[in-house]
Amino acid sequence: MAGDIRFKGQGIFSYRRPSKDDPEEWPPRFWKFTITLEDTNDHSSPRVTMGFTDKRRLARVRLVNSALTDPPISELGFDPLKNMPKLQDFSELILKRRCPVKALLLDQSFSAGVGNWIADEVLYQSRIHPNQYANTLSKEQINMLHDKLVYVCQTAVDVNAEASLFPDSWLFHYRWGKGNKNGTFMPNGEQIIFETVGGRTSAIVPSVQILVQENAGSSSTSGRSVKKAELQKRNVTAGELIRKVRSK
Repeated sequence: MAGDIRFKGQGIFSYRRPSKDDPEEWPPRFWKFTITLEDTNDHSSPRVTMGFTDKRRLARVRLVNSALTDPPISELGFDPLKNMPKLQDFSELILKRRCPVKALLLDQSFSAGVGNWIADEVLYQSRIHPNQYANTLSKEQINMLHDKLVYVCQTAVDVNAEASLFPDSWLFHYRWGKGNKNGTFMPNGEQIIFETVGGRTSAIVPSVQILVQENAGSSSTSGRSVKKAELQKRNVTAGELIRKVRSK
């Protein structure tokens, strides 16, 4: 997350923002190892020295025969932009998993590269509560999830992950105020709450993301949940549902 690959005597590749490091410094700051490469078939070719940096010490380095067919790469799930499953296949993958949908999205063996804020954004735009179990999602919810997973990832890539260029309506811009004693809100006044789902802090807009329980025996960590049958019986707004639950 804060690592890099540097080449001795060459400029520093910058992702989004220019690096403040001195390109002439070698080994580079926070380096963990360096390796020198040479062309054994052409000894007149200059050697190339590569350095690997890792400020936060989160990375792992492995020697493998084939990067794509050996673990851990071979164990990753689909890439939402490179090989997103067709809707029918996606639906089957979703419905056979009995776990919170947020935890499923974060599972790298399910969808590779989907991190915490992306999962929150996708679920917000899909109007799905992160604690809803994947196998209880409706056909309409799965359709929306499939569409928004591609949309959020593609939009972020299109602007080179420059957050200021994300659409103003995205949850992303307003999800960082967990410690605000006055509460955290969307521009239209809808409150953002925070719950731990799948081991990660999740930003939720409860007036939009209603937690639907498949049956009365379903468990939930949220007080804002309603039975699926009740949703089907009444054509009510999200706000009305929340007020109903709070009054119980």
